[in-house]
Amino acid sequence: DTEEIIKITGIHEVRQAPDDKTQLDYCIDAANHLISELDFDKSQIDGVVFATTLSDYMTPGNAYLMQDLLDLKPETVLIDLNQACAGFVNGLFQATMLIETGHCKNILVCVGDKQDSLNPRDKSLKMLMGEGDAVALVSAKENSPASDVMSFVHEQLIVTRRPGFAVPQIPCMASESAISPNIFV
Repeated sequence: DTEEIIKITGIHEVRQAPDDKTQLDYCIDAANHLISELDFDKSQIDGVVFATTLSDYMTPGNAYLMQDLLDLKPETVLIDLNQACAGFVNGLFQATMLIETGHCKNILVCVGDKQDSLNPRDKSLKMLMGEGDAVALVSAKENSPASDVMSFVHEQLIVTRRPGFAVPQIPCMASESAISPNIFV
């Protein structure tokens, strides 16, 4: 019963992306917005970590597509993670490791999911498996030992939001997207 779900969860609506949009589309938009807001020189981005449970294509992965669509330099380190709930945290961890090893200085960490395969009438699963995306830029501190990288990630983490989009506190529980709401009825 819809009223019971609303009463128990406090969730009144679930937004669903249109069929012609993917998590890659939204992460590209979010990355461009973040780069613009920070007035950041994208030629300084030397890594992309993309976490999702469902890439746009079997191959290439979304990190490779991001490199091409954002026109990043050819030597950019690209990592695709097949992750759900822990995807954003693991993406931050991978970015930190790339910085600590000295391979990268500025890494885009992207997380996005669109649950195309869910039955739209399955309200119980739809409440658990949401659609959303977030992008962060993780950068190394200048003249800093590698052990300081993680504290920098916590101090300088920047997550972008599109108008009308709530950045998920726990990525796998995201239930909003920037598109029209699909109200429970």
